[in-house]
Amino acid sequence: MNYRKINQKLFLLLLYIITAPFIITLIIPITIHIMMKTRKKELKRTLLLNGFNNYREIETNSLRNYFIFNEDGRFIEVLNGALKFDDIRNYNVELIIPDNSNQSINILAGYIVAGKLGALAGSVTKSCYLILREKDFQSFKDPVKHVIYGEKSIETLYNLLVFFQEKGYIE
Repeated sequence: MNYRKINQKLFLLLLYIITAPFIITLIIPITIHIMMKTRKKELKRTLLLNGFNNYREIETNSLRNYFIFNEDGRFIEVLNGALKFDDIRNYNVELIIPDNSNQSINILAGYIVAGKLGALAGSVTKSCYLILREKDFQSFKDPVKHVIYGEKSIETLYNLLVFFQEKGYIE
């Protein structure tokens, strides 16, 4: 073997050692991105097939868990990719927002006065709680408490729940 062939093999080996991590770091994020896009398309197709034409997404404290509310009172709870279909009419609903004095306010329990409306505006940095209690009187179940984060999600959820209250879906 001559000196030139050794240099070529060494060059190719170094080229492989240097470029392989870059190729791997390009391939893995691209495949993850493609998988996420296809999963989102499948979710949108499932929503349209089930009649969720005008829906709102509400984020919870987890990245993979969120709510999708439709205007007719139905909602989907997405738990790690699994879909759980339900209706808001089957639950007693409370939206708890802690105010500045660490007192909890049930925003839906009556008319909002101007001082309590500030709690909704100040809830950007705090977490709010959506409490769902089943209306089934045959068996007592503990209420399910969901943590809602983000100003946009809290405002959207509040507006939806007020809309549902006006329609008579919730009490």
